[in-house]
Amino acid sequence: MLVPTERDVMIVPALCCDKAGCRLGRGGGYYDRYLADCPAVTICLCRERLLAEKIPKEWNDLTVNIVITEKGPIRL
Repeated sequence: MLVPTERDVMIVPALCCDKAGCRLGRGGGYYDRYLADCPAVTICLCRERLLAEKIPKEWNDLTVNIVITEKGPIRL
């Protein structure tokens, strides 16, 4: 496993995302566990039509720093 540094950027996959940076993944929590100790800037790529107003969030779900759609970035 790679060890992230402060200068790292990580693109995090998602099925959809909301405007607060919450993402819906595949339900395994793999990225949430990895990102818990990761100082990297996190980016989620999401189609505008899949950008939700709000996605339900569990206590262990982490948010991303930036959501990028085809209309541009949303900094959180």
